Amino acid sequence: PGTLVAVDGTNVFTLDDSYDADHVESAVSRSTLEGSLARLVARHRIDDRQVQSVLRDGAGHLLVSDAPIYWWYGGGVATGDTTEPALAARRSTAWEVNLTVLAEADLAPLATIPVDSWAQLRHAAAGRALFQVPGGLLVMNVEDPTAPWPQAYFATQGWPQEIPVQGNRAFFAGGPYGLYAFDLDGFNLLTP
Repeated sequence: PGTLVAVDGTNVFTLDDSYDADHVESAVSRSTLEGSLARLVARHRIDDRQVQSVLRDGAGHLLVSDAPIYWWYGGGVATGDTTEPALAARRSTAWEVNLTVLAEADLAPLATIPVDSWAQLRHAAAGRALFQVPGGLLVMNVEDPTAPWPQAYFATQGWPQEIPVQGNRAFFAGGPYGLYAFDLDGFNLLTP
């Protein structure tokens, strides 16, 4: 196991990165504690991308953000296609971040959707994923974990370290621009 994400009773969720000069494997794992041992129950690997963050939504799902493997930008890993068309296709989405929704029980993928370049998953709650994106905050609706969609975008100034959430409101310290407060149940983007 690499990074401990969460412990829930006897369930342990981890983010596991393994790499060498030619290969990378980024995965999310679930283990169960049995006495003094941890038994691997499920593992979900993200191919040719690196997991950035993993958050539990409190509704039985893990929300996973992943991005390109930056140190191989412009080149392929050993398992990747290194022909020029494949490299060009990889460069065209080089900084795109994806959101994947996994079932906590068996880490089965329920959906994957591109979010935005340079996006950072900052908060997860039942039905919502909050991303910090260039120029603001993006609320992804994950009420139906098999069909996430962008629900609201809020323009902001600054790039805060923390985005506290209380109830259905997110707060964002904008430095000299003041304090932002956003309703996470609000809609201002087209519904799917």
